[in-house]
This record gives sequence, C-alpha cells and structure tokens, in this order.
Amino acid sequence: MRELVTVLLLALAFTISSRADMPVLKEGDCWTYETRPGEEGSFLVIRKIETSPEGEVVHISIFGLRIKSSTASNGSTDRIQHLPIFARALRASLKEKVQRQFQKSIGQEAIDPGQKLMRVSLTNPSVSV
Repeated sequence: MRELVTVLLLALAFTISSRADMPVLKEGDCWTYETRPGEEGSFLVIRKIETSPEGEVVHISIFGLRIKSSTASNGSTDRIQHLPIFARALRASLKEKVQRQFQKSIGQEAIDPGQKLMRVSLTNPSVSV
C-alpha cells in the first residue's frame, strides 16, 4: 500500500511539473518556434483561441517564411495569414515569447470554420484529421 501511494504521489508531481512547463497562450502574443532550415527569423502570432469538442484550437499567423506560391506576384510568400492548430501541437513547437511588429488584423473572412486543423508540431508539415 505504501508503494502505491508513493507511485501515485510521484505521478501527480510529474503531472503538475509537466503543466508548469507548458507555455501560457494569449491572443496577440508573438512566439519563436522550431522552424524549418532557413526560416530561423520567422515567428508566429496568436490571433484567436477557442475551445472545440476535440480540444483547444489556436488560430495563428506566421511571418518570415519562404514558401512557393502560385498566387503570389513574385512566386513566393513570406507569411501564412491563418493557420488553425490544436494548442497541444502548437505548444510542442514553441520556443520563446518575443516582441515583434506584425500585421494586426487578418480579417474575419480569413477564419474558415470548416478548415482542417493541424494536429502535429509546426516542424512536421503532416496534417491528419
């Protein structure tokens, strides 16, 4: 019985310490994250946080990217205006909260409620739903 109590207390302590390490997400905050090679200067902005039946969803914009784009006039873009991602996947990629200048509004039309949500960290572009 004593061993069981010890194991339960250790498990509780681990759970509490794990939660203490989780970054607090707040709308308007800027973060650096685990980037792809060549995009070390990029950062993300938390635009909106909401709760869905599947978990907490964070809507972000990412700036300082190098992405080929057939719709961009110069053939590439340096940002993703809107990317919904599950908070647990986002937290796995965050590094440091920073102060940056960025476009303040993405417009409500950019938030598509039917858009698929990322379930993986930002360093792995795989998306599964």
